Amino acid sequence: MPGTPSQPPPTNNPILQGKAPWYTFPRIDNFGQIDPEGNYWKPDSNVQVPGNYPITALLPGTVTSVQQTSWGQTVVTVKLDSPLNSLATHAVYQHMSSATVRVGQHVNGGDLIGYNNPSGQVPLGFGLYSGDVYGSGSAWDTLQKDLAPGGAQQLNPVNLLDQAKKGNLVGLLGSYNQSLNPLDQLASLGDFFSRLGSLMNNPQRLVKGFVGIVMLLAGIVLMVKQLVPPEVTKAVKLAAMA
Repeated sequence: MPGTPSQPPPTNNPILQGKAPWYTFPRIDNFGQIDPEGNYWKPDSNVQVPGNYPITALLPGTVTSVQQTSWGQTVVTVKLDSPLNSLATHAVYQHMSSATVRVGQHVNGGDLIGYNNPSGQVPLGFGLYSGDVYGSGSAWDTLQKDLAPGGAQQLNPVNLLDQAKKGNLVGLLGSYNQSLNPLDQLASLGDFFSRLGSLMNNPQRLVKGFVGIVMLLAGIVLMVKQLVPPEVTKAVKLAAMA
């Protein structure tokens, strides 16, 4: 089961001292609309960060891609240590002027990963993804279907950014998976049955799970027996014999 993200710790990096985290700045969350830069659904939140502002990792993970593009300038993709749901396995930081990380590098929440675009250019874009290289492969089609009107919205980062801005990423997993759309619950249910099917195909894991459940039930029975006074137990036995 995915772990629970924690709040990025205070940083000792002198570049970041005294600076508000990038995710505390105002945002443009115009999801469900066609992106002004192209014929596709808006894939990210644009955070109105000052020019050349330091950008830090929101959640811990491993850098899988650092791209220099015409559409997103410097783009960094990070595979999260703990996925937020079955689709949101990666975080994406784009519209940066430069990156300070390399592919394969592990980053913790609060680590410097790059700098925002200069003032007057498109500000930081933050999004969620399900592939190692943002904008390529089938993961892009998955993103577009998910964020289109009526989609499950599992890759919509608004709730994540809201929680970060409030300083409350602890316990995020449960609240993040609350559906923005009823279809999200169906997606989660499908993921559950997929995991269940995987378990059924692995007899060794199935046996271990069954033994664990039996031991848990036995422990509950013993605990109940210890909590019930002896005279009550005796009265129950006498009533059963009557």
